[in-house]
Amino acid sequence: MALPTITAVGNLVFEPDFGVTANGISRCKMRIACNERKKQDGEWVDGDTSYFDIIVWRGLADAAGDTFKKGQAILVVGKVKVTKYEDKNGVERQGVEIHADELAAVVKGSKPKEISSTDDPWL
Repeated sequence: MALPTITAVGNLVFEPDFGVTANGISRCKMRIACNERKKQDGEWVDGDTSYFDIIVWRGLADAAGDTFKKGQAILVVGKVKVTKYEDKNGVERQGVEIHADELAAVVKGSKPKEISSTDDPWL
């Protein structure tokens, strides 16, 4: 059975960790934080945060290591894999990895200001 595909948008938690395997294959690890947005008392607020480890291989890893920076919003499309590991205290934990097939920078805008025909010659 194939792993499920996910599309996620989040901010990079740390600088991309770029490396090369013993076989010469490029690998880049990243982590994104995704916040749920919800309306509360008529205002949009951040809800719970989910963290996803992003694993990128080969040419896409080369590009990611050179392109993305901590705090930047990125879009990730890839396969979801749940991993089990033991933390430094010996407690078994689970993590969620996205093995990325596609990455893109996300451009976020601020609230648009009102403009009139005198501000814009195209109106």
